Amino acid sequence: MSKPDRPDSKQDKWDRLTPFEEYMFVDDTPAFPMYSCQGLRLTGSIDFDAFDQAYRLALARHPLLNSKVVRRGRKFFWEPNSDIPPIIRRTRPLGTAPEAIDWNIRTDSGMRLFLDTLTGPDGSAAEYEFFHQIHHTASDGIGMLRFLGDLFLLYGRLLGVIDADLPKLAEDSRVIRHDYGMTYAKYWRFLLRNTLSTLQLVARFPTPFLRQSQLDKSQPIVSYPRIIKTPLSAEETSAYHAAARRMGLTINDLLLRDIFVVMREFIDADEEKSGRPRGNKWLRIAMPINMRTEKHRAMYAANMVSMVFIDRRRRQIDASDAFAEGIHRTTEMIKNKEQGLVLLKNLEGRRVLPGGIEMEMAIKRCWSTTVLSNLGRILHRFPMPCDEQGRVKIGDLTIEDFFGCPPLRYKTLATWGVWSYAGRLQLAMRWDDRLMTPEQSRFLADLLQRRLKASCEGR
Repeated sequence: MSKPDRPDSKQDKWDRLTPFEEYMFVDDTPAFPMYSCQGLRLTGSIDFDAFDQAYRLALARHPLLNSKVVRRGRKFFWEPNSDIPPIIRRTRPLGTAPEAIDWNIRTDSGMRLFLDTLTGPDGSAAEYEFFHQIHHTASDGIGMLRFLGDLFLLYGRLLGVIDADLPKLAEDSRVIRHDYGMTYAKYWRFLLRNTLSTLQLVARFPTPFLRQSQLDKSQPIVSYPRIIKTPLSAEETSAYHAAARRMGLTINDLLLRDIFVVMREFIDADEEKSGRPRGNKWLRIAMPINMRTEKHRAMYAANMVSMVFIDRRRRQIDASDAFAEGIHRTTEMIKNKEQGLVLLKNLEGRRVLPGGIEMEMAIKRCWSTTVLSNLGRILHRFPMPCDEQGRVKIGDLTIEDFFGCPPLRYKTLATWGVWSYAGRLQLAMRWDDRLMTPEQSRFLADLLQRRLKASCEGR
């Protein structure tokens, strides 16, 4: 067990998808593409030639972002693309949403980038939006931040305003992405500790936000990702951190408590409006968990992540300190019992049977009510100049803001990304506009805004 999962032929030894990558790939459908969204709002001026050159140099350091998935028999492998996908440049008025573009990792690369010029009333460039969609088969959010850090560091070096060296990447990145450190001793300890958690993962049936009509998984999504941001000011961020410390919680603990409360309030309101009882069903938050160890810290952009699932009955949920402390005990147990391995071992076991992961993902059920993905502090590991507000500034270009959201899934109608940038904690909600109306999505986002402010005030 100390050796990672290894493909058969020597040529393909490390090019086969890992079990988690395969899960991300086979769960991709036209209606629910498995891509995450990240974006940057930029102001100032851009040297487009230097930016394009920096992009090409950065992409060469992260090969999975320019690879496609090919199937050989019942197995899936990475195959590098011979061409470099261009940055798609567009122009649109400030405050408008761009058009969606079809994308398929079976024929395209693992990432696509857009650099939109946003024009003001007079038609001149007011700001820019650098938007990138990452197929989760190719990389997790932390890996994508490594790519972004390389990109902007290289851009600054090409402009001559940054002289710091690029971080060195591990030469054995292809190998170590298959290895999440499961020794024989750890394997048996894991089985003894986590049998119940494994059963709960599949035996509990969480409820979605809404009673919705079923979507055909074969029907492609046609709209651009719908995202509503929920920022906290610098003062509110400090108050939120203070509230977590006062209760002996981590920021994730407090966010989990607040999102559980918001889910209950939204479902309570839906029940009252529809007149149809929703029952005391399970609500579940799926939370990505970083599985990187010291040997993975220099790995190129890839997946070294798992998911943990936190469940509560609807009528258990309230805004009390006691409920928050229960969340904290759960997250401590997840850490101490290494429950990030539960999903990975389940996927590994499924893959023993040809097509096993694919068969499990074909089951039509709600796996989680929502997803909460915390990316932490953005670009803080990279030596780039910042202004007095903590915003990255490269020549005349300022990174004003950031946003990131995990994928939507079948019956998971809304997901949240959270991050810190320029001293502010911020959240963004991605919602499914095929099943949720703009009024419902705004109501859900407003519930979260009020809940976060209440926590800042110690309520």
